[in-house]
Parts: sequence; structure tokens; C-alpha cells
Amino acid sequence: MKIHSKNFTRKFLKFSLIGIIFFLSCGKGEVQQGETVEWYTKLGFKEVAKQMKKDTQLLTRKLAEGDWDDAELLCAEIGKSFNKLNLDSPDIPEEFFELKQRFDKALAKLVLICRDKESDKVDAQLEAVKKSCSYCHRVLRKDLDRMNMETDFDVALERVYKDRKTDND
Repeated sequence: MKIHSKNFTRKFLKFSLIGIIFFLSCGKGEVQQGETVEWYTKLGFKEVAKQMKKDTQLLTRKLAEGDWDDAELLCAEIGKSFNKLNLDSPDIPEEFFELKQRFDKALAKLVLICRDKESDKVDAQLEAVKKSCSYCHRVLRKDLDRMNMETDFDVALERVYKDRKTDND
């Protein structure tokens, strides 16, 4: 009986050590994930993005209501949001600037549509602006939980817009 208990104890300790090593290595993966997103939080993007999200939700509602002047002002506010950030930081990934240019172009077109009050073009251009946000998030935040679609502006804004549209009908 003693021989079997020693053998059991030895195997138990061996598997326990393997388990501890496994758990420690899993923890290192999580730390690396946090480091990839660190630039976003460190440079204040998180706070600015929250405000941009609120402004974009309001913009969606104003455009649905046909309030062109307020929509144009909101476009200007959203465009200015990036000016609040330190974009000279070397921590920002290179892809960000190309993606920001896409966003700026889409937003500039939306401003022109608001000025001309072209209701037939507004939905497509608003969708282009939201897709540029969504695409940037997918590219630069790929290490975050991709299954959490509530972090995706496109999906979140569509949900808000659809809810408000049904309330007003």
C-alpha cells in the first residue's frame, strides 16, 4: 500500500507542477494582449472615442429627423475630436493614420451632403462613416474580444438607430 501511495503522490505532484506551468503561461498571453492595446488607453483615445460615439449616435438621430444644421455641427465636432489627441506619439500604430484618412474623407462627404440637404444620399454616406469607424476598430483592436460586438460602433449605432426609429413610428 505504501508503494502505491508514494507512486500516487509522485504522479500527483508531477501533474500539479505541469498544471501550474500551464496556468502561468496562460497568464503571460493575457498580459501581452493588454500591452497591444496600451497605446489606446495611454494616449486618451478611450475618452475621446466615447464622446465620438455619443456624437455619432446623436448625428444618426438628427439625420433621421432631417435636422441638417445640427447634423453639420455634429460632423464638425466629431472631426475635431482627433485634434484633442497627441497624434505625434510613436506609440500609435502606422495603420491608424491611413484609417483616419478614410474616416476624414467619409466625414467630409457627409458634411457636404448635410449642407446640400441631400436626403437621398445621406443614409449611404452615414453608413460609410460608421463603417470607417468599424473597420478601424477591427484592424487596430483585433486583440480584443472579437465576439463582443457591442464594442463595434457599426453594430451599436445600428441598434440605437433601429430602436429609436421604431419608437417614433
